[in-house]
Amino acid sequence: MNPILVQSHVARDFLQGSAYFNSVPKVVWEYVSNSLDNPRGNQPVHCRVHIGSNRIVIQDDARGMSREDLARFFTMHAENADRAAGRMVRGRFGTGKSAAFGLGILLRVMSTKDGQRNALELRREDVVAASDGQPFKVRDLIVDERTDEPSGTTIEVEGVTTKAADVMATKQYVERRLGRYRGAHSVVVNNHVAEFEEPPFVDERTFTCPEGPLAAGSDKVTLTLRVSPTPLDESTNGVDILSRGIYHETTLAGRDRAEMHEYLFGFVDIPALEDDAGPIPAFDNTRSGRLNPANSLVAEAYSWVGICLEQVRASLVERERERKRSAEAQRLSREGEEIAKLLNQDFDQWREEFKRATGRLGRDLGNVVGVGQEDGEILPGEGTRTSPFVMTGPKPGDGNRGEGPGRDGTEERPGGGLASGEGTGSPAGGDGERPRRRAGGFAIEYEGATPSEARSRYDEERRTIFINLDHPQIAAAKREGIDSRGFRQLSYEVAFSEYSLALPMEMARAQGAIFDAQDAIVEARLTLDRISRLGVAIYNTPAHPADS
Repeated sequence: MNPILVQSHVARDFLQGSAYFNSVPKVVWEYVSNSLDNPRGNQPVHCRVHIGSNRIVIQDDARGMSREDLARFFTMHAENADRAAGRMVRGRFGTGKSAAFGLGILLRVMSTKDGQRNALELRREDVVAASDGQPFKVRDLIVDERTDEPSGTTIEVEGVTTKAADVMATKQYVERRLGRYRGAHSVVVNNHVAEFEEPPFVDERTFTCPEGPLAAGSDKVTLTLRVSPTPLDESTNGVDILSRGIYHETTLAGRDRAEMHEYLFGFVDIPALEDDAGPIPAFDNTRSGRLNPANSLVAEAYSWVGICLEQVRASLVERERERKRSAEAQRLSREGEEIAKLLNQDFDQWREEFKRATGRLGRDLGNVVGVGQEDGEILPGEGTRTSPFVMTGPKPGDGNRGEGPGRDGTEERPGGGLASGEGTGSPAGGDGERPRRRAGGFAIEYEGATPSEARSRYDEERRTIFINLDHPQIAAAKREGIDSRGFRQLSYEVAFSEYSLALPMEMARAQGAIFDAQDAIVEARLTLDRISRLGVAIYNTPAHPADS
């Protein structure tokens, strides 16, 4: 009797693995990280990436691959030789060689090692043709050719349709991940040197994990949490979770909608995740950038990281509320309201002109007005904007069965109404707090964002302009007093400049398209001239007397 064997359809397995690499940044980083994992001794790896209109090239000066190495490279789910030798590298599942076919139709590998050069080529048509499920050949181009070239590998991916946006996204993707990599490696993407700059921070706290599943024996696990002076973008917001130096995920452990979560970042290395041999793996082969929450150690890590994040976040929220209660903060708030009043006077007129020009208010510019609704309030529904209300049902009873006779069904039951609340749900682990996009107009707020940050920034989601009190120019004016004419005039000038840049963004958002660059420049210039004429009165107004 022939035994029943578990078998795999190699071609389908190969193409299924490639499906996880569904963007140019993911494809590029897969091969770049392979290069960084294979240095020559302790020398840093230098890697150059070129992204063309239909071709991607990744070239390195790493240790290269022999023909035997290339055979292992093209073996699906092969054991990583470095891992087998006890060296910690990113590769784990042996699926990365299929990355090219997530977007392309041809993969060419040219590699030199110890004076011998090899080149191979694999085409999508060859993979698809292996319909019987058996292994398929890689085409030999060069076999063990003697050469004086230094060791290194060149990867070419052809048949990829790329855009300018892909190049920019790849630069950012590589820079962020390079910042989590050990060593002095360098990567150049289309002549741009990828350099990761860690966000500045104004506070730092460390937490030591108590001995247990995450920190057993000699493995000391320390979480470092930092507070940024300004909100972080998604790529830097959260805690980087590593295991023995290998990066796996950035997480906020369920606090991603909590108040002031966007100011927190940090890192922790948990060796136990790499060593775990339990039935449910902590990692997967999808390159999802996420750990597996079904794994008990991962669940434990999320819980501990979440508790630490909440401690820092709660103290940050309380500190911010105390700051806003100060006399200086209240005077700055009133100044911001005065500037916003002027900006919104212009914004209202601009919206009316936009309405006449387009025949509509646009997706995110107009106010939705209904019966019994204040101008600017947004009702819950199927739109894309968050409402400060939720629909309610009939008023509940007291839980007791009524004693009277039942009704005949002809009387309409009281309908629902509106109540304060979120228009969208909140994920588990969060407290539901998050900033909402302003319906009525712009707001101006002051913040301390360190001297190295820009004078101002625009939060498009909240339609709020933030003025950086720590910027050297603004700090110098502030030393004269926040009620001085110099400080007030500079505040207006900064707000006017940021507003003139924000309006093209608002128009592009409303139209659901990106402006032509020239149109955006013209719109910004017209706005700055128009709003500065409205604000001329501030230069003729005496300084406010200081509050007593």
